[in-house]
Amino acid sequence: MMIAPEGDQPAFLSGGGEMGARMRAHDWSASPLGIPRDWPVALRTAIGITLNSRHPMYVAWGPDLLFFHNDSYIPLLGAKHPAELGQPFQRLWAEIWDDLRLLTERALAGEAIWFEDFHLSMSRNGVIEDTWFTFSFSPLRDEGGEVAGFLCACMETTREVLARRRLTLQLDLAERLRTLDTSGDIALVAAETLGRHFKAARAGYGEIDRDGLTVSIERDWTDGRLPGLAGRSFPLDLFGSAVVACLQGGRTLLINDVGTDPRLSGVPFSLEIAARAVLAVPLIKSGRLAAILYLHEPMPRQWTDADAELAGGVVERTWEAIERARAVAALNLQRAEESERLRRLFEQAPSFMAVLREPGHVHELANATYRRLVGDRDIIGLPIRQAMPELAEQGIVQLLDRVHATGRPHVGGAVRLLFQRSGDATRSAALEERFVDLVFQPITRGDGTTAGIFIDGNDVTDLVRARERSACLVELGDRLRDLNDTGAIARTAAEILGRTLGVPRAGYGKVDPTGRTVTIERDWTDGRVASVAGLHHFRDYGDFVDALRHGETVVIPDVTTDPHTAGKADLLNSLDVAALVNVPIMEDGRLSALLYLHDVTPRDWSDDELSLIRDVADRTWAAAERARSEAALRQFNRTLEQQVAERTRDRDRMWRLSTDVMLVARFDGTVVAVNPAWTTLLGWSEAELLAGSFLDLVHPDDRATTEAEAGNLAKGLVTLRFENRYRHKDGSYRVISWTAVPDENHIHAVGRDMTAEREAVQALRAAEDALRQSQKMEAVGQLTGGVAHDFNNLLQAILGNLDMLRDKVADRPDLSRHVDFAIQAGDRAATLTQRLLAFARRQPLAPTSLNLNTLVGDMRELIQRSVGEAIVLRTVLAGGLWRVWADANQVENGLLNLVINARDAMPAGGRLTIETCNASLDGRYIATEFGLQPGEYACLSVTDTGAGMPRDVVDRAFEPFFTTKPIGQGTGLGLSQLYGFARQSGGHAAIYSEEGKGTTVKLYLPRHADAPPPEPETTPAPAPPEPKTVGKGETILVLEDEGLVRMLLVQSLEKRGYRVIETYDPEDAVKVLESGDRIDLLATDVGLPGMNGRQVAEIARRHRPDLPILFLTGYAHNAALDDDTLGPRTQVLSKPFNIRVLLAKIAAMLASAG
Repeated sequence: MMIAPEGDQPAFLSGGGEMGARMRAHDWSASPLGIPRDWPVALRTAIGITLNSRHPMYVAWGPDLLFFHNDSYIPLLGAKHPAELGQPFQRLWAEIWDDLRLLTERALAGEAIWFEDFHLSMSRNGVIEDTWFTFSFSPLRDEGGEVAGFLCACMETTREVLARRRLTLQLDLAERLRTLDTSGDIALVAAETLGRHFKAARAGYGEIDRDGLTVSIERDWTDGRLPGLAGRSFPLDLFGSAVVACLQGGRTLLINDVGTDPRLSGVPFSLEIAARAVLAVPLIKSGRLAAILYLHEPMPRQWTDADAELAGGVVERTWEAIERARAVAALNLQRAEESERLRRLFEQAPSFMAVLREPGHVHELANATYRRLVGDRDIIGLPIRQAMPELAEQGIVQLLDRVHATGRPHVGGAVRLLFQRSGDATRSAALEERFVDLVFQPITRGDGTTAGIFIDGNDVTDLVRARERSACLVELGDRLRDLNDTGAIARTAAEILGRTLGVPRAGYGKVDPTGRTVTIERDWTDGRVASVAGLHHFRDYGDFVDALRHGETVVIPDVTTDPHTAGKADLLNSLDVAALVNVPIMEDGRLSALLYLHDVTPRDWSDDELSLIRDVADRTWAAAERARSEAALRQFNRTLEQQVAERTRDRDRMWRLSTDVMLVARFDGTVVAVNPAWTTLLGWSEAELLAGSFLDLVHPDDRATTEAEAGNLAKGLVTLRFENRYRHKDGSYRVISWTAVPDENHIHAVGRDMTAEREAVQALRAAEDALRQSQKMEAVGQLTGGVAHDFNNLLQAILGNLDMLRDKVADRPDLSRHVDFAIQAGDRAATLTQRLLAFARRQPLAPTSLNLNTLVGDMRELIQRSVGEAIVLRTVLAGGLWRVWADANQVENGLLNLVINARDAMPAGGRLTIETCNASLDGRYIATEFGLQPGEYACLSVTDTGAGMPRDVVDRAFEPFFTTKPIGQGTGLGLSQLYGFARQSGGHAAIYSEEGKGTTVKLYLPRHADAPPPEPETTPAPAPPEPKTVGKGETILVLEDEGLVRMLLVQSLEKRGYRVIETYDPEDAVKVLESGDRIDLLATDVGLPGMNGRQVAEIARRHRPDLPILFLTGYAHNAALDDDTLGPRTQVLSKPFNIRVLLAKIAAMLASAG
């Protein structure tokens, strides 16, 4: 290209800055226009104006609309500069040609055009961007008058348009956010507003957790091109460290294309959010990333700084709105809590409160105290006149009308109101008097009119009545103070009480010593009723006198319905008495007088009224007593000298004759005076005690407490029932209970000997312990006896069957030997049950007149062999020993058992002493042994020098199965058998033991001086042989509840030729006995369910007097039957028994019955 010299250029190209220079330097010869001096005048004029204008301008000329512009237009070209000069307009602005083509055509047609803020999507820097321009197209005509081009004067208004749009956006957003009150709604509206403004596919707001690790999106907005992310949370490190650092640094993140942005290399960003272009504005608060506002596009997008600036403003306002909403929510919550607190305060307030809505005084609110005051009625929503019609008649509605009309509060103190508190709003409902302090406070509107009335107050009924009561009592005290006549006192009290309580009659009466009648000298009435003065019998008016005698106040609300007076209601009504109160006045525990009140109508006496009545009664009685005392004092003063002398003599006589010790001493213990009882009680003479200290006689263990009590007396305190021990002259101690009072210098004390009482208390405790032990042993005895009884039934079945089996295997020695072994074991078990029965006092005894000395002498050799040579045996046998009535075998067994126990207690040897003596047990001894009778006993004792036993072992030694021996060396039944035998024999067994010193066991058996002489000793009869005789078809009724035993009996009897009727039920047996069937013998168990064997036998005797009866019992006969039961034709057989013995006894009984 050739550049023409500067001096050759025409004048219109002069000046113009950069573009003027370029146009001058440009070789135009090759262009359709040719050289500049040949250009049309209109073109040259337009270019000259354009180059020298500071306003952005360009000229488009010719068929191709070649482009000329000035320096001010250069910034509008962007990257198109400097290649734009002389270019055809359509080629230069190809991206906006479609928007301008019609406009240029209009300009070329000669139309002048003006546009303001015209939108164009221009590509000036390699990307399409939104721009706005204000411009004009002015047509340019050539010499022929034809439009050959146009002049454009323009100004880019993009910044202004965006500013206005941003402002509009912010105002619109602020308006929309203003009414929202939740963070989710605010975030959604902000996202939607921003998304729609930017025409984004998705917009949202996410908050960062306190740890700065996670972003959570509550709600977001989309236009449908991308899915929503609402409700999801993402870890921040998902977006890569570069992105996180950018956001945490407070810099807006602009990503035009996630696929090409180097900050996202290797980060699965787009996989999670499905976006290609991202704008994210961080919100930094208190130095930390608090929230993110984001915009997403599914395709790449060129974001601008203006976009970032606008989005930043939105995120700030969004945060502020969310914080405001949270603050408002917190404030609303606080207000709600405060409102709830105020509601609770209103509801729980101790004063009554209500809010009335005007007009009409309609109850809008009322607290619990208010509702209780008016009787818990349904009042909300009701006018006060309708809710509580009784108040309308008392002026309350008028007062409320005045407050409403004037707007001034009303204050009332102790206002008397009558409420229908029963809940019945009818006119006939009972009215209850209440006194209230109240305030009617108007609730005013802004214009000063009254919208409602607030009622506040307190129920002061109790206070008013207390004042009335106090005034009553003050008046009573004032008027009674100067009265000295008991009748006047009673009448005055009745009058004051009657007036105060509003009753028509009140009075005071004296009760005779028998408590049957009352005399009323004079009563008080208010004129409505007559006096009832005179003599009255309590029983004439009801049956309440017993309550009065017990000091109980009689309260009758209605004499016609109260059960105490209903039967006498007619008589009471004739005296105008419909309700009454009688207050008893007691003297020395006896009903001596009463105060009464009568009402002519039924009346519910309140607790306050009854309390006042009792107070008046007490004060009236006190005043009457004062009057009597003053009268007595006056009489006393008349004979004072004589009384002083007499009382002095009485005091001296009391001092001399009292059995209680009396003492005058200084506070340091020095004795000043003592009465003669000291010598009687403690052996010390008056001379020995005076000037000494009473503390010297106090037991050393009691001295500290005694000195402390003397110190209390020195402080002016009184001593009551203080006990300590004083030394007798013989060295023993006596327990003394003291009452003492101090004066300025001395202690005056009276002491009573409590030694016997304390010993009695100790004896009582010992007796109670003995009773508990006896009851315990009795309970264990009953248990073991029951076990033995049941076990005997089982042994009977076992041994009986073994007897029958022995007969069957008699010719089989190998089997017979085993049967014999089994029978021996059964016999040993039977022996064990006999020991249990012995402890339970249910063993069979064979008592004889017995000399214990003889028994010991006969057993000495056996005892010596039993204990061995290492133990020295010593017997100490008393002369003149009383005989006893006891079973010799049991005594021998018991003695041998004690000897064996003593031997085992002395494994290394020792001394064993067997001693007898006579013993008289008095009441003090037997008091500790429940069930033992005082009297004369012979005592057999065994003493060893062995290891002894601790107290807890001694306490349990008589319990069955209790033993301290190793397993296999003792059953624990020896001592329990001895104990049971002793108690069954009417005696007693006792153990005395000390660890390391030895043990003594004493057996007491009652003396039996008149016992018959002992029968000559006979050789024990051998076991009965097999019965020779057999049954002849006799019928035997067998009554046995144990199935195995019953089966054994039936088989054995039927085998011997008897006809057997068997049953386990006593009722069935009775039916058989009452029938006409043949019965030759009744064999019955004693212990049966329901009716026992003895009762069955009595019924049998009534129907069959001569019927032989055989009792079969697991107990001994004397434990289960009495002498009346064991009459003629009656025998007893104790289980377990040998079948041959049973058969022999039955055969003998049938033979003797003939």
